[in-house]
Amino acid sequence: MKWLTLMEHHLISLRMDREDRSLIVEVNDGGMSPEYVTARLQAQDVEQLVAALLEFNERIQSESSGD
Repeated sequence: MKWLTLMEHHLISLRMDREDRSLIVEVNDGGMSPEYVTARLQAQDVEQLVAALLEFNERIQSESSGD
């Protein structure tokens, strides 16, 4: 596999698998002995995830502005 790391954070990592053009999302629980969940998303799934994240961001911003 040819992976390209797109984001590395202490709780989440995002990697692109260049062979099958998928996004690998790895999330850990941040515990003393971390447990990981890994999801492989295709392009359509990534589009839906991005849309949900943008909606989340909009709602957080509107709630903080008092709307």
